[in-house]
Amino acid sequence: VGANPWGEVFLDGRRLGRAPNEWTVPAGAHAVDVVFPGDDGESRRRFSVEVPAGDRAVVFADFAAP
Repeated sequence: VGANPWGEVFLDGRRLGRAPNEWTVPAGAHAVDVVFPGDDGESRRRFSVEVPAGDRAVVFADFAAP
């Protein structure tokens, strides 16, 4: 999971830790939330991810101001 500048990562509602980082998760469908508690309030990005058996999935949450 990548994030700019960073974010707290939740997999299926369970907190995993801070991104950017990598985690090993079970194969299958998952909801990944990346949350950045910015100065102007919380920003959240949600991703629906299908992790193939023996493979990896990558998500990136960009919280940088345009």
